[in-house]
Amino acid sequence: MSNTGPEGDRNVLREKVRAALAAGLLPLGRLAAVVRRGTGRRCLICGRPIERSELEHEVQTDDRGGSAAIVHEPCHRLWRVETAARIGKVSPEKPEPT
Repeated sequence: MSNTGPEGDRNVLREKVRAALAAGLLPLGRLAAVVRRGTGRRCLICGRPIERSELEHEVQTDDRGGSAAIVHEPCHRLWRVETAARIGKVSPEKPEPT
């Protein structure tokens, strides 16, 4: 991550999510996910290992359940925000509705 503080880190993550969406590595839309304690696997978005003290999302990326993306909680949130922005639901600069 960058040394510009939390907002800079968030912007770096946002760009990584956008790049992964554009490259087809992450699908658009709501997909089934399993959430658990981190297992040490690397996050597909930021590349960092997901520690046991963090939440890990295993998101099915196809309809048959044969492929999954493993991501941190913050990366998953940005993925959802960017997905919603791409399909016209919210601005990516505004927080996701709760």
